[in-house]
Amino acid sequence: MHFHEAHINPVPEWARERLSSARVLLVGLGNIGSFLAMMLAPLVGFIRLVDRDVLEEHNSLNQFYAPHHEGQTKVDVTADHIQQSAPLLEVERRVTAVERLPWEEFADVDLAFGCLDSLRARQVMSEKLCSLQTAYVDGAVG
Repeated sequence: MHFHEAHINPVPEWARERLSSARVLLVGLGNIGSFLAMMLAPLVGFIRLVDRDVLEEHNSLNQFYAPHHEGQTKVDVTADHIQQSAPLLEVERRVTAVERLPWEEFADVDLAFGCLDSLRARQVMSEKLCSLQTAYVDGAVG
């Protein structure tokens, strides 16, 4: 692979093939998670978005969202956007705290990303996913 090809398509073909059938859990759709959802959308076949927040004016400063999204849930705005860019993607929406997410919603995924600023929420994800031996990336700040 040449430098130019890697810059345009930084995910190698073998990884794209594996990701295309992966079921992904993405918890936290703020500064990191909102952009991560956009990057994952063309690569995976299924994504479950989880966030409890409604968008506020300040969210448009450093997150994917625009001022006109104020009052909508982060889950709905993100899901609508990624389904436009990846129409074959299956998206599940969960407007809830990760602590309230049923066990089954952790157990049926292959890969999970936590983009959370709450230490307790990060602990919940880590405990559940480690016990299930599910690959987990904690991309949190704070």
